[in-house]
Amino acid sequence: AWARAIMVRLSPRARVARLVERYRGFIAWARVVMVRLSPAARVARLVEGIRQLGVQSRSLVLRFAPAAMLACVLLCSGGIIFQGWSGARVVRAATVAYVAGEVQVQPAGGDEWVAAEVGMQVSAGDAVRTESASLALLTLFDGSTTALEAETEIEVVHLSSLRSERGKVIVFRQRLGQTYNSVRPLVDSNSRFEIQTRAAVAEVRGTEFTLGVEPDGTIQVVVAEGRVDVKSDSALVRVKAGYETVVRPARAPEPQRPAVVIPS
Repeated sequence: AWARAIMVRLSPRARVARLVERYRGFIAWARVVMVRLSPAARVARLVEGIRQLGVQSRSLVLRFAPAAMLACVLLCSGGIIFQGWSGARVVRAATVAYVAGEVQVQPAGGDEWVAAEVGMQVSAGDAVRTESASLALLTLFDGSTTALEAETEIEVVHLSSLRSERGKVIVFRQRLGQTYNSVRPLVDSNSRFEIQTRAAVAEVRGTEFTLGVEPDGTIQVVVAEGRVDVKSDSALVRVKAGYETVVRPARAPEPQRPAVVIPS
């Protein structure tokens, strides 16, 4: 429609210049708009956009359409490739940031414990433990931290995210002792941070809390900031800041109650 109304009033040379300008504008539009569509919708919209350019001269169409179509194909395929790259899941690790006293790491699949050192990385399958009068701090790939107090043992179950940094999955299994966890906010629904125990699972989306596991399997969760969902096989209790809950093996979590001591 634009070509029919305007191009007939221009010289052949001016027509070529205007057509080139029009195609460049079309490609700019494609970069801005098409990234919000699915691959199939992109192709349909691009074909329709080219048709609407409606040039009069068949020779001009033959001259410029292949270049425009090539650019469109590159835009579509580039978007698909980028989506695939950013959507790929990447295995992550935690780093031992601080060690005091006797702290040990058991590599995945091994039986022996080795002395932990600052800068050492731990990943899925590895376990970390502290002896009496000892302390360790783990820094996670997203900036969250987990501190292990004396006589505590945890296992790294899963650490991963998408290349885009979304879809973070952080899972620990706490066997004994007490941890203090400072969790960065999880901004998308596919992300989760959880600590598994024999009695229940504590799941958060960005908060600070302590989790203690007694030798008999009883756990206590105390929330300093945010909220923690504590789930057993039979029930779920949401614990808000300044409150705590206790879960005994094979029992439902107790209702939240004001915490006696709030971690800081």
